[in-house]
Amino acid sequence: GSGPGPDNLGSQEAGDHPAMDPEELENCPWRAFQLEQNSGAEAWTWVRLLEEGRWMERSSSSGGWTPNSDVRLKPMAPPQMPALRPPVVDSRPLAVDLSGFHRLELNARYTQRDFMLQGKPSYWDATGRFFIYWQSTLKRWAICSKAALDSARQGQCPGCACQLDLVHFTTPSRWAEYSDGVWTSIPVEVLEIPE
Repeated sequence: GSGPGPDNLGSQEAGDHPAMDPEELENCPWRAFQLEQNSGAEAWTWVRLLEEGRWMERSSSSGGWTPNSDVRLKPMAPPQMPALRPPVVDSRPLAVDLSGFHRLELNARYTQRDFMLQGKPSYWDATGRFFIYWQSTLKRWAICSKAALDSARQGQCPGCACQLDLVHFTTPSRWAEYSDGVWTSIPVEVLEIPE
């Protein structure tokens, strides 16, 4: 908490002993507090805690407050901070087999490449004709032909198939495929390829 203490004595000059309100002290939840500051005009800082002053301490036997002038504070070295752990890396597989699409060329093994699209890695088929990428504005994964790569780079959301569920595409989920001018919901099988 901030403030001078429970009895508002922070503005008193050193050596003044104001009348204490016993009821206010009795209801105070603190175990101890500094009764006076060295100068009322000086701003309080943590360094002032190291200065000698009059302290009041709650007695464990009677529960009342008694002055304690033997309090001495000394600074301690800051505790050792644990080493920062490296960020958790998303441990997604480097390759995935997808099957179940009506367009047979979409049924393929997609392998991760060091090619970021809309903030996430992209996955490409062996021919380099199709790729899976993250559509950041729609928050979903989609399959797209290489012909639309520039649109995907510019943040647009082209695609010939897209995921309907908000999970990583390596998780079994519902997909929609664009075929014969119509979007159709289809079940897609996902097989992660171990490294």
